[in-house]
Amino acid sequence: MSLVLDLLRGSLRIDLIPSWIGTYVVTSFLMA
Repeated sequence: MSLVLDLLRGSLRIDLIPSWIGTYVVTSFLMA
C-alpha cells in the first residue's frame, strides 16, 4: 500500500496529507 501512497503523493504532490490518512482511506475502500 505504501507504494500506491508514494505514487499518489508523487503525482499529486500533496505533502500536506499525512500517510495515515491515505492508509485509512485505502483500508476503508478495501473493507467496503
